[in-house]
Amino acid sequence: MAEQAPASLLEKRPDRATPPAAARPRATVLLEVVLSMSIFVTMGAVILAGIRSGVVATGRLRFEARARNLAITALSELQMGQLALRDDGPNSYEDESLDGWTWQVVVSDPQLGWQGPPLKQVEIVIANTDMDYIYRLGQLVQDDQEQEQEQADASEEEAPE
Repeated sequence: MAEQAPASLLEKRPDRATPPAAARPRATVLLEVVLSMSIFVTMGAVILAGIRSGVVATGRLRFEARARNLAITALSELQMGQLALRDDGPNSYEDESLDGWTWQVVVSDPQLGWQGPPLKQVEIVIANTDMDYIYRLGQLVQDDQEQEQEQADASEEEAPE
């Protein structure tokens, strides 16, 4: 009688070219994990870039608001008579928190050709030398000194000799 081969030899061996069935789900899970991690990292980079952009824009707005407030303050001082209505500056601020900021007043006569009260074109120039930034605010301002001088001249002409 012929000897039979042991049962282990009779079993069919799997083909080495195809991976076992248990390895396929592991590869799929690994691919899913790598893909989800890459999406997570990409979204994190996008969110961080958006936050950085917001912080930079907020800083720029704060900087511009400070320049605008300084210009409005200088113009208000001019209108209240605390500053003379003449060219002045550039001048540094005395306050230590305003280091690097300067202000300047530029006054010119507008060519309006009208008969109303005398006006001057005033331009307030606020500059930050550290950031190389300039903010300008222009407005027509009534020249009270010139108006008082015209009234004084008119009263002298009317006075009898």
